Amino acid sequence: QALYQEPRAAERQRIHCRIADHLEQQRAATQEGAAIEIAPHLARAGVEADAGRLARAAARAAEGAMQSFAWHEAATLLEAAIGAAARGAAPVVWLGAASSAAWQS
Repeated sequence: QALYQEPRAAERQRIHCRIADHLEQQRAATQEGAAIEIAPHLARAGVEADAGRLARAAARAAEGAMQSFAWHEAATLLEAAIGAAARGAAPVVWLGAASSAAWQS
């Protein structure tokens, strides 16, 4: 909360972008669960975050959230991916095992 009291919006976005960078350096980008930690920071980074990077991380994180039946979190992450697409990110194909399993249940 201390970070949110003082910095302006642009500075908060840069802070979230740096946090995402740090998390990515600490964990392999393909490591299970890394995207779920990184994607929310990229989403909060706004225009500071690369749209393609955000779309990929959000789609991977949404897939993980669906595997855990965390539907609200998955929806939030997919909205972030859609927002990134609106900023020019290439479409991300993410439909995988979790989404197939969800429709079969």
